[in-house]
Amino acid sequence: MIKQLTIFLYICGAALSSGLLLPSDLKPHLLKSQVLNGRPLKTGVYNENCESAPGNLLDISVENCTNIETCKVITKREYNVKIDFIPEGIASSNLTWRITNDEKILIEKRVVGDISPGLKYTVTYSFAFDSSAEGKLLPVKFQILDNPSQRVEICATSLMDVSAWHMVPEILSRIRAPTFRNEDFVITSYGAVGDGVTDNTDAFKNAIETCNAAGGGRVVVPPGKFLTGAITILSNVNLHLMEGSTILFTHDISKYPNVRSRTEGMELINYSPLIYAFEAENIGLTGNGTLDGNADCENWWPWNGRNSNLEELCNITEAHPGQAASLALLTDMVARNIPVEERVFGNGHFLRPQFVQPQRSKNVLIEGVTLKRSPMWILNPVLCENVIIRGVTIDSKGPNSDGCDPESSRDVLIENVKFNNGDDCIAIKSGRNNDGRRVNVKSENIIIQNCEFQDGHGAFTIGSEISGGARNIFCQDSSMSSPNLEQALRFKNNALRGGLIEDIYIRNIHISELYNGTSSSRGMILSIDFNYQEGSAGDHSPIVRNVDIRNVTATTANYAFYLRGFPSDRITDVWLYDCHFDNVVRANVIEFVDRLQLDNVTVNGEIFTITEEPYDCVIFSGTLIWRITATINGVEEKISEQSLGKVVLPGIEQAISFTLLFSTKYEGLTFPISFAIVDPSSQRVEICGSAQLDVSTWHMVPEILSRIGPPTFPNQDFSILDYGAVEGGEILNTEAFKQSIEACNAAGGGRVVVPSGVYLTSAIKLLSNVNLHLVEGSRILFTQNTTTYPIVHSRWEGMELMNYSPFIYAFEAENIALTGTGILDGNADCEHWWPWKGRNNNLELLCGIIEGFPIQDDDRNVLLDMVERGVPVEERVFGENHYLRPQFVQPHRSKNVLIEDITLVRSPMWILNPVQCENVIVRGVTINSTGPNSDGCDPESCKDVLIENVKFRTGDDCIAVKSGRNADGRRLGIKSENIVVQNCEFEDGHGGFTIGSEISGGAQNIFCQDCVMSSPQLEQALRFKNNAVRGALIEDIFIRNIKISELYTGTSPSRGMALSIDFYYEEGPAGNHTPIVRNIDIRNVTANKANYALYLRGFPQDHIEDIRLYDCHFDEVQHPNVIEFVDRLQFF
Repeated sequence: MIKQLTIFLYICGAALSSGLLLPSDLKPHLLKSQVLNGRPLKTGVYNENCESAPGNLLDISVENCTNIETCKVITKREYNVKIDFIPEGIASSNLTWRITNDEKILIEKRVVGDISPGLKYTVTYSFAFDSSAEGKLLPVKFQILDNPSQRVEICATSLMDVSAWHMVPEILSRIRAPTFRNEDFVITSYGAVGDGVTDNTDAFKNAIETCNAAGGGRVVVPPGKFLTGAITILSNVNLHLMEGSTILFTHDISKYPNVRSRTEGMELINYSPLIYAFEAENIGLTGNGTLDGNADCENWWPWNGRNSNLEELCNITEAHPGQAASLALLTDMVARNIPVEERVFGNGHFLRPQFVQPQRSKNVLIEGVTLKRSPMWILNPVLCENVIIRGVTIDSKGPNSDGCDPESSRDVLIENVKFNNGDDCIAIKSGRNNDGRRVNVKSENIIIQNCEFQDGHGAFTIGSEISGGARNIFCQDSSMSSPNLEQALRFKNNALRGGLIEDIYIRNIHISELYNGTSSSRGMILSIDFNYQEGSAGDHSPIVRNVDIRNVTATTANYAFYLRGFPSDRITDVWLYDCHFDNVVRANVIEFVDRLQLDNVTVNGEIFTITEEPYDCVIFSGTLIWRITATINGVEEKISEQSLGKVVLPGIEQAISFTLLFSTKYEGLTFPISFAIVDPSSQRVEICGSAQLDVSTWHMVPEILSRIGPPTFPNQDFSILDYGAVEGGEILNTEAFKQSIEACNAAGGGRVVVPSGVYLTSAIKLLSNVNLHLVEGSRILFTQNTTTYPIVHSRWEGMELMNYSPFIYAFEAENIALTGTGILDGNADCEHWWPWKGRNNNLELLCGIIEGFPIQDDDRNVLLDMVERGVPVEERVFGENHYLRPQFVQPHRSKNVLIEDITLVRSPMWILNPVQCENVIVRGVTINSTGPNSDGCDPESCKDVLIENVKFRTGDDCIAVKSGRNADGRRLGIKSENIVVQNCEFEDGHGGFTIGSEISGGAQNIFCQDCVMSSPQLEQALRFKNNAVRGALIEDIFIRNIKISELYTGTSPSRGMALSIDFYYEEGPAGNHTPIVRNIDIRNVTANKANYALYLRGFPQDHIEDIRLYDCHFDEVQHPNVIEFVDRLQFF
């Protein structure tokens, strides 16, 4: 569904939501207010002060406020408020609770429930202040009042100190320097010679490996110059450079082995960074010595090709060989989603390595060292957590020599660093183009303070490799000073990169000198530019919003503001307070910016303001109307028109707000609209505004992805070997798994590690804050002994019951993960689990069994009957002596779930089945199980789910979005929503991307993009299946960029559909519950061959509605389309 658009003219009312009052604690309700635009109290309202409120206030508490009199509130964060009181003056069911500020209502809603004087009541609700309140001290009153008389019964006051900066102490409390054992390993003891000539690569390697094997410590570099190739730092190792020491990196490229790294935000196999770490924990690079990358005019730098730095430093206009061809090849591989392991560069290519790149590592300290002459990017932590960069000096002017680029990293502190480099000093990044979106890890919770910026392209920069997004970035108390510093505060992006940049906070920056030469593209104090490099030539919206800048001063610059959004993608919500820019040479550039707000901002000594048209009526009328028109494909359409319904007086400031909902027919269109206030008697337009609207539900995807993030775990491991596990695949290790998981959970969480080997076990139950991690070469083999699987509360084919535990199970857990490169082996085969299905094509194909025995049919029918009769779940007991197969992995009613990189084989039935879960990531998983009912991934009644980079080869639907079956689905009434599927590969299966059939709770806002389907055994590509027994509403499904290179084209007339929407699945019309499928938007789907392009079968009384296909091409189609009872099927 296209989102409702709320339009405010001049002044808007407060946003309102709900609350309850009963004599018990209640579930909080989120309320958000636009503080500056709160609704004024009505004239004559009895706004009693708190002292005279007659009710007895027993207690009031605001979550996380130790002293409610002055409450520190983080912008945009939800806070719970609890009030205990005894009413004295009123007995009513017509009450209101309210938060007010300065005679304005910020939050208000009716209180539900009768009350009587003298009884104790509790009201619980929540609020959040949006970004318009940032930096404000708001005196507020919490009130409960009688609605008819507006008499206040209960009243309390508080001073709300609203600031996102209150997050900084929170973030800093999580950032801690790693600690190391007090033992030194001096490299000269391992053969190192500090003469600047001897190759010490092996000495560094041996010293680090010895230190790591001993449990960690310092690898010490004494005074001297030590030549070496690439250095890999291992866990618990601090590479420490003493005063007078230099590590000099060799020009011999053979000393830099190929490793998995990132270059310019794209993953590849390339020359190792000069100092590298991969999946390490507790690592340091410290001391007062020097790291010399040894790049110069003959080595590394010339590979960049044409570059102004190269010309200035080396007098080289264009070098050869250059990186252009290799970079273009890598960019193409990324665009085509070539697996990283096949993107092999290194020798024979010319992609320079980074200087220091810890990747996928935790607890990283870089302190005190000096870095110079880097090949390209200097400090580049990638996918790291808990990073400190402190007291470092960076002095490197070569091409692309960014100083510090934290990329897709979180909880990062950069302080007391001196930058003098040849590109951006600091550049926050999160991956480039498809790779950034594929990995999809934002940079967040980054603090920069007390730094000095000299030469560079941008001092504090975000972008341009920012496709994964960035948020909660703080920069403070820093100085910038150089005539060669081209931009001070720089945001760069384009429509190829895309990504959401939001919640950026900057304060106390002094710019004593900045470029102010003749170039019109340099010298900006604040630059936010969507036109970087490729500019608008792409399909991925760059979003920059909520940038708060305070107390920035500059004594010289070319521009104060250089802000260039797109007409379709505008920069939004940029605030500047107490900023003063002098000796500014050029006029500001401000294009396509919404809500640029300035408070005490001067340019060249004069207050700088943004001019807006006043709302000043000059006619007297009681019959004014507002009208919205749009020009679509050259034709003007009236979108909306309504009488104002009130008298308008000339010269008086007045306000109107209204909402606008674009119907699905506008999906994917970009068009201008005009909204006007008109005197209908003369058609004279009194007020007129315009906007360019890009109407697309795909704009929801960045919103959804911004809410989805992987759980984090304490940095501690619990090996199952320490709890008695024995590998070999013969001894049952159920107890060892149980004890290690319970110990990990009791200790606050961490990783339960499964080392290399085969481990036999029964069901495994994950607990909160536990990451079950399978290392390379490990295999968890599940026993075929059914008596060892306990009975638990689960779902089976969309129905709740007590049954055999899923092989990996969680119930009401938070922060859980199943990760690593090992294998989960369900051990199902032709004699165990699979035969219970009964008659099945897969069983016949795999096992030569026409029908197994015993089979599930009787138990299934009993369960179906129990569901229809509403039998309580605890009485629906199955398990031993019944034949309902367990799922492989089922987290149930859980939050913050990560399933990453593992391989799953031989499942009893459904493989990945998160049920009633929120914030779920399934990423990089390989599923290879073709037994009966082996659906690959079935998110069921879940919200905020990301499924990406998964390879499916299954015996049933690859992905099937579900929400419960029949009466159970309707009883729970939890739809599946906000699910993003992207960059997946589908091979064998009944359906590639499927919705249904257990969908009685409904589904909406499902997005599938950038996937490949290819197998002659894939029976249907895009599949929607339902019937009149299931029923429910499936709507707002968006699919794009799907390539079907091969699909079933055999003799069966019920297979081989590119798009199938079928209400006749299984029971068909034999029920009373209407199946509804509407608003399906499909774009850029291609199929090389298929039995049917379209197979659409609604019911005569229940039609399929609003199916739109754009730019879709189906070749070698064997059969005519089947289209029955479909309304508004459109092709473009």
